[in-house]
Amino acid sequence: MADGRIDIGTFNSSVDRYKKKITTLRSEQTANKDKSSGYDEYLKKGIDLLSNFGKFYSNADIHGKRRLIGSTFPENLIFSKKNCRTASLNKGILQ
Repeated sequence: MADGRIDIGTFNSSVDRYKKKITTLRSEQTANKDKSSGYDEYLKKGIDLLSNFGKFYSNADIHGKRRLIGSTFPENLIFSKKNCRTASLNKGILQ
């Protein structure tokens, strides 16, 4: 408008259109902030599990204990006589 290429009516309608678009985008942004992907909740639960692994293991039933051990030792534990070993540990849990 300053250089005379568009008139005041076109300028005002453009401003109105962009203000509406900004309002719509801000509303969408606010709505999306309220939506949870669940990632934060999984992260909190995972940290709590790793921080209190012994407590969870002690309180778990046999199926829960198997799941906890299976997540720690992905290739399972091998028992022979009085010894126990595993081929590898879950590196994500150890770090």
